[in-house]
Amino acid sequence: MSARAVRRLFGIPLKIAPFTGPLLVGLITFGEAAVLWFGLTARASGGLPSISNVLKIGLLLVGILGFMFLSLLGQGLRSIARPETRLLPHLGRNLAAAGSLWFAFLWLIPLALAGIFGFFPLPLLVAVGGLTALLFVWILFVNAWPFPRGMLPVVLVFFGLPLLPPPFRRALLAAALSPPVGAAALVLAGVLLLKLARHLFAPADPPEALAPLSALGMSGVRANPRRATAQSARPSRFRSRIEAWVTAPAEAGLEKRLAALRAHPDHRRRVQAVRLLLMPAENPRGWLVRLVTLAFFLGLYALAFLSGGPPPGSFHALLFGYVVLAGFSSLSVIPFARERTRRHLAELYLTLGLETPRDFRAVVADAYLGILPGVVVVTLALLVLAAFLLAPSRILTLVLAGLVVLPPLALFLLAAVLHMPERTLPRVLLGIPLFGLTFLALPIALVVIRVLGVTTGALVTGVTGAIVAASTWKASRRLWIESPLDFGAPDPRLPL
Repeated sequence: MSARAVRRLFGIPLKIAPFTGPLLVGLITFGEAAVLWFGLTARASGGLPSISNVLKIGLLLVGILGFMFLSLLGQGLRSIARPETRLLPHLGRNLAAAGSLWFAFLWLIPLALAGIFGFFPLPLLVAVGGLTALLFVWILFVNAWPFPRGMLPVVLVFFGLPLLPPPFRRALLAAALSPPVGAAALVLAGVLLLKLARHLFAPADPPEALAPLSALGMSGVRANPRRATAQSARPSRFRSRIEAWVTAPAEAGLEKRLAALRAHPDHRRRVQAVRLLLMPAENPRGWLVRLVTLAFFLGLYALAFLSGGPPPGSFHALLFGYVVLAGFSSLSVIPFARERTRRHLAELYLTLGLETPRDFRAVVADAYLGILPGVVVVTLALLVLAAFLLAPSRILTLVLAGLVVLPPLALFLLAAVLHMPERTLPRVLLGIPLFGLTFLALPIALVVIRVLGVTTGALVTGVTGAIVAASTWKASRRLWIESPLDFGAPDPRLPL
């Protein structure tokens, strides 16, 4: 076992996210040190029981941060899970040593602190340790396999447990927090780790990498079902069937669009063809899948809060803001999708037969407008569902506010993400105000409508939003068209 190899493997998660990774590790280290210092100070003064709850909250925050950091561990493990890496000497032992160090930092040290200060009795500590180990391994399993719907059981338990009858919930918690269950969870965590290692490093030939245009038949080549993707594992059958059903209209209509483009080449027909190519899921089928998925989690979220009694009025605005964020999440993937398809833009550029790069970038920019109808329709439908659950008498007002706010807001955000930087830190800094604007836009519009009246408030909000969005999009589109073309490979430091 090489110490240098272990150090390099240990540092891979920090290199995947140069800003987020070290920040999370620093916060976890600070939290563990704070718990230790406060605990030793309180024990020396004899006042440990008085701050026991504070220390428990500190350990809980450390666990939440470790929960978030495990996604980076999964991405790092998936990034080195290649057939050629199996040829490296002592890879298994070095990787096991690096993984043991991370699990000691994220799981063993907080568990030891809980045992040292006696936060839990020994039987309960065994149960908590086993369940948290299983949860951590499951998060790693989901991100490294990858397992698209792997977090669904965790979400269902989190939201579904408050909905159970109190006697049944207490009995279930008592059974889960027993030492045999904790020991079984620890064994199951080891089995999952072994299965993950065998899956990621199984002998296999690398799949043939095809361009997206070839996969859709624009180069005269039939699609290869084993084409290379950013993920090392094949998607599930259910996901493959859903994706095939969603993208079937785009694949069927692409040949017709290309035939019409060859017969009468113009800007509008080029935009229609590129839109089907870049966004094959932007059709009523894709909207329906997104709506059902988001509505399912929205319903669980609302029911979990409603089970405790009628929520306050401020909760309505909070939920409406989260609904807009969820519905507009499709816009956030445009920078990554654009970066991953950069190397194939040369093929698309030659296929369209445009005279200048400016014409090509104008076609791509206008094609991105095709994502806006789905964003607005899905978000508006979610808002109607949220209003039906929380305030049925305000559905008409909420629909009116959504109609005047969502289209200009979507256009404004598209203009912003069109120039979103690929690097992590600039993207986070620019995303914070955009996140706040998306969250607060609808609640602010509802306040304006309530203060100025329905007609005047809707007119003021709609006209102001339309002017700002149209002018922003015009300027953003002009800058996009004037930017030079880049047919290079994507940045390997970007998230997979």
